[in-house]
Amino acid sequence: MLMAVLERTREIGMLMAIGMTRLRVFGMVVIETLLLSMVGCPAGVALAFALNARLSVKGIDFSVIAGNTMKDFGYEAIIYPEIPAFKVWQVVQVVFFIALFASVFPAWKALRLQPAEAIRQ
Repeated sequence: MLMAVLERTREIGMLMAIGMTRLRVFGMVVIETLLLSMVGCPAGVALAFALNARLSVKGIDFSVIAGNTMKDFGYEAIIYPEIPAFKVWQVVQVVFFIALFASVFPAWKALRLQPAEAIRQ
């Protein structure tokens, strides 16, 4: 999001020059981040479920990397992952909170722009 704000410096400067308030610019960046998260999170969850479905049948073979070290600690050389449903919901919530916090700095950078200087860049 910081790159998006820095790449659109002229656009944000123009919006501020024609009367868009700093609060609305801040809200625009935050809402854009949350909308990107709403698209990316389901796509990531779907990809994780597809990968987990494959690996839960085939397994992950660590014997190539670790040899017999896994057996020394009481684990099998092949691990079969599983994803509990309540953990997925927790991950989705964490992603949204991190996205919200990550959007604050780019939005703050957009607030600090001076319209005339931003348009000249």
